[in-house]
Amino acid sequence: MTIVPVDVQDSILPPGASTADNQDLAIAILHAIQTLLAAGLPTALVSDALKVREQATVTVQATGADKIHAIESARLDPVNNMALNAGYQILSSTLVPAGKMWRITQITWDYGGTPPARVYIVATSGGLACLVKEWQTPVSDRYYDLQTEIWLAAGGAIELHMHNATGGDYCRLHICGYQMDAP
Repeated sequence: MTIVPVDVQDSILPPGASTADNQDLAIAILHAIQTLLAAGLPTALVSDALKVREQATVTVQATGADKIHAIESARLDPVNNMALNAGYQILSSTLVPAGKMWRITQITWDYGGTPPARVYIVATSGGLACLVKEWQTPVSDRYYDLQTEIWLAAGGAIELHMHNATGGDYCRLHICGYQMDAP
């Protein structure tokens, strides 16, 4: 093997790129962290307590089941109407229970029969209604999937509105997400 000396006039590396000096600094920092870890962490860093606010001599902490926005359970809320009436129809999820909130991450629906003229999804919460998504002239026997992030407070719901539904047709609505304690 032959070693050829090279004199570099210009380098393609940007200033501060990975050089032996920079690597030595990174290694020194990692060794310092290892030394701190080996010495043991303070109990406050090891516990599952979450320090929320500290003022003078008062510390408020949330721990265990009381942690802020702790996910209590996954939600799958199927709503089926296998024999729609003709005209304007609404399918609604169950209401968010008192003291809870939902984070909706996915809404899926399908319609069987003669498709309605228009379908839209509405989120209701705190007496307000918000249009989430609208479909003009949807196709029958096809699943529509909406990946989303909707937060609903107690009493809120997801609604699927259908204009000009055909009597005897069916519609299925599935809402997925998480239920948690309201702050």
